[in-house]
Amino acid sequence: MSEVDFFILLNKNPVLVSAKPGNTLVQLFSRLRDNVDAVEYLPTKVYWHACDFYRLNNPVALGEDPIDHEGSRNFMDIPDEVKEACFQESNRMAVNPMATKVHSLGDEFFEDHIYLVIETPDPHEESNKAIWKLQQHHNALFECLQVMVEKPGAWCPEDVMRNMRGGILSNDINALPPAFREIHDALAQQRVYNVCTFVL
Repeated sequence: MSEVDFFILLNKNPVLVSAKPGNTLVQLFSRLRDNVDAVEYLPTKVYWHACDFYRLNNPVALGEDPIDHEGSRNFMDIPDEVKEACFQESNRMAVNPMATKVHSLGDEFFEDHIYLVIETPDPHEESNKAIWKLQQHHNALFECLQVMVEKPGAWCPEDVMRNMRGGILSNDINALPPAFREIHDALAQQRVYNVCTFVL
């Protein structure tokens, strides 16, 4: 069966996708990692079961200047009426991505229309919760893990010295307590993994 081309709205950004009508939305989502336009808007560690999928009752046209096959356009550039139509509660219905197939998104497909909205969770929300819990329940450990740097995203020797707090700075692993040597050796060991293949 041939594929159909249409747009989805991924985290407020239009992305052109291709899918077989018989594919489930889970299968469509799994292919987004290979979509050059989609990966820019898809958080690395987000999986389909953490996302919300909405079928648009009335597919929304992108407007007079549709996005071409060579790239995508930021959602902010889309006309206001397109934004409103995609987020209007009366025009979208939550669907089960495992049970919903592509062909159910519309009677016919136009490649300048949006048929599906996928919203992923905030990738920072879970990390922020973990940091907050650590600070609330293990404040001493939290303070030890905090570091101050002169320039965000870059360490310099002065940063290391400033954050030692009585620690030991050494290039010789043998000069450190034995526990460090055990961790060092454990990390250096070869690892064997069992790889499982999951086919939808």
